[in-house]
Amino acid sequence: MSLRVTLSALALSTALAALPGLAAADRGVPEVTYEVPTADTQPASLLARVAGGPRVAADRIVLSDDAGHRIHPTSVVRAADSDETWAVMFVVQGGEVYMGNDDLTGDDSDPSRYYGILKSLEGALTALDLPHELARGSQVGITVYDSAAHVVVPLHPATSFEGSELGTQKDYYGKMGTDLVPGVELGLAELQRTSATHKVMFVIGDGNDTNNDAAKSQLADAKKMAATVHVEVHAILYKGPLSELGNVVTSLDGRASTVNSVDSIGAVVRARLRQALDVSRLTFPLAELVTDGKIHTLTLTVDGQELDPELVDMPALSAPCAFSHWWMQLLGGFGAVGLLAALMRFRPKSGH
Repeated sequence: MSLRVTLSALALSTALAALPGLAAADRGVPEVTYEVPTADTQPASLLARVAGGPRVAADRIVLSDDAGHRIHPTSVVRAADSDETWAVMFVVQGGEVYMGNDDLTGDDSDPSRYYGILKSLEGALTALDLPHELARGSQVGITVYDSAAHVVVPLHPATSFEGSELGTQKDYYGKMGTDLVPGVELGLAELQRTSATHKVMFVIGDGNDTNNDAAKSQLADAKKMAATVHVEVHAILYKGPLSELGNVVTSLDGRASTVNSVDSIGAVVRARLRQALDVSRLTFPLAELVTDGKIHTLTLTVDGQELDPELVDMPALSAPCAFSHWWMQLLGGFGAVGLLAALMRFRPKSGH
């Protein structure tokens, strides 16, 4: 499975180059995270997830520890090519002005008439073609925030998802407010309820909260929570006609992308989703690394590129018993037979 790009390669690269922060992120160093099994897990394997790395064979990937061991993975599986499920939650700023009211008001001479993002965003979300791009069993949902946070579309099978589920301008008419923090918290809470393998949250809005001063620390806490529950967060900033300057959403996503047109939102979502799907799962035999129950440094090298070393709490695995080898078992058997024969030979004879 791969995320098909409906734009031409040239058009997409041009669009991404114009988006501040996104092009730099795509050129960033691959990131690796490790999952260590418990000491009693069999077979004992170390799982490494590499985001954004080159697609190479196992013999061009090396994992080394600070004890001098160097090993290759026993398997390399890209997330996009597996049957791992995804849960995608869109957290979107609502409100009459931000979403638009041009279908409900007079002509362009009306100063209270705003076009908003709703129509373009619905088209962009539909164009993602998530029903075909995500593995069977994946889910998509939408949370909207204005003066409060609302789950507009609960997480449901991606096979039936369309952008029109955002509703119409009438659903946002008369609503105001930018309660970003409750929107983010609600989106995270919804994602925590799913058992999907991968969880991604897109936050789309002008980046401000009703109370920016308090929101900075609250969003920093939300960032920690997202990391704890393994939710990947991507923020996209678009300033509406009445949006205030500045933003606090970078406390949640330090690589938030700023766009200057509504149509660019879809391009960023597509690129970020491709980025999320571009994850490889590497499996390593744990017995070939240092396993003494202490913290050790692991370094992954992918196609000659050494990634940042990571401190990993390695489990304590029992050393294999000497009799685990077949030849030792065979020798042990012969020894036992010989000992028994000797005992039988020197046993006192009965009746004498």
